[in-house]
Amino acid sequence: MNRFARLPLIAGVLLLASCTRDHAPSGPYAKWLKNGEHVESTEQVGPFTILHVSYRPSGWGSFHGTGRDFDRVLHAAKIVIDESQISKPWDETGAPAILSYVYADGERPLNVVFERNGKPVAKRIDVGTGGLTVGEAVGPGLRYFDGQSNTQSGSLLKAFPLQVIAIPRGIDRPGISYFAGFAPDFKAFALTDSPSAPSVVIVADSQGKLGEPIPVPPAPAVSREVSGARPSEFSRAWFDSRFTWQKNAAGRWDIVRTAANASGAELANPVEELFLDAGVGYRNCFASGAAACLRGWQRVKAESKAMQELFCCETPYFYKPLQPARAFGAPVRSLLYASANDGSAYHLILNAPPEQVMRELRAGIGSRGLKHLTHEQITEQALTDFVGQDFYRINCLLPQEGDKGGQRIVLPTVALRIEPFEQGTIIYTLARYPALAGAGDAK
Repeated sequence: MNRFARLPLIAGVLLLASCTRDHAPSGPYAKWLKNGEHVESTEQVGPFTILHVSYRPSGWGSFHGTGRDFDRVLHAAKIVIDESQISKPWDETGAPAILSYVYADGERPLNVVFERNGKPVAKRIDVGTGGLTVGEAVGPGLRYFDGQSNTQSGSLLKAFPLQVIAIPRGIDRPGISYFAGFAPDFKAFALTDSPSAPSVVIVADSQGKLGEPIPVPPAPAVSREVSGARPSEFSRAWFDSRFTWQKNAAGRWDIVRTAANASGAELANPVEELFLDAGVGYRNCFASGAAACLRGWQRVKAESKAMQELFCCETPYFYKPLQPARAFGAPVRSLLYASANDGSAYHLILNAPPEQVMRELRAGIGSRGLKHLTHEQITEQALTDFVGQDFYRINCLLPQEGDKGGQRIVLPTVALRIEPFEQGTIIYTLARYPALAGAGDAK
């Protein structure tokens, strides 16, 4: 009974506590604080001071964990930004500057704070910000903002004078729209298909005109823990290690492979290599007019309705050799670029029956002593043992009812489906992947 008798007293104490006012600010920055606020830490940026403030009310509602952390920006005796979600120094701009994300500013939450004629300026900038509130440093006085939309893949903010540079959108199907690099004068941009496992690059100029896809050798996927909290950091480092920028004869920017990623020795048959060893074959590409690709190929329109329907939902990229070419003992009709198992790949149409193409393909595999799984050997367990358990879409490699009488072959770096097409044969690349440790152990 004594416990219950004390309840009114406890309630009265709690009520009294809930009605007390927030603590008055104290310390050297008390002049710029409100009741209940205190400074956790500060940063000095030239004439500006960033206060990292914590507000914890002591009045009603404090029992529910209310409160917030925010930044306040000062210039001399004046508050320039009262509350921002985040404020950070913008280094290497040539003058003291701060990037401040103020959510209350609505459609243009980014503020660039700097000094002009001795007075503070907070200029709102529209960079179409997505998840990166104050952007990501990509060079001296240069920030990248991820803001993918129907028209662009993000923005670059350059200082000083302030300039917003829109990064054009790539293509949706197959998807190539992740920012990977930029030309020295910002007149062209490189886009790729994945921030963690890129398999293709495409160049877009500042007007949004697109080049042609340049598939690259498969590389192991990189987790966010390895690549950093911002995926574009990995894709940009990946691009810079494989390509450099150069201008073509028309004065437009193009990309070329670095020496370490060039094809090296001449291949007996570059087309065949795509379907035997993806790590070697995709050091070449077949886009017409691209400096990083082989000469002697041109992009053409689909020749027939069947070809148009092959990839009805994707942007069609069909290539033909300017001079007659052969692969696997048959005349090459078309080389197609499309997506394959969430990556990029080429597919090949040959003017020969499937039986002949399969015979020549097996002969090529045998002459190199390549371990592989035939159609009859392909099971989920066999695939796991062969391509490695890290390959996350093994089910896509299993034989399907809709194979139209085709055959499948799985090699250490590429999985294929061979089936009839019109009066010839098509070789689909189901997937391509790096040769992982333990891969290819099946006989």
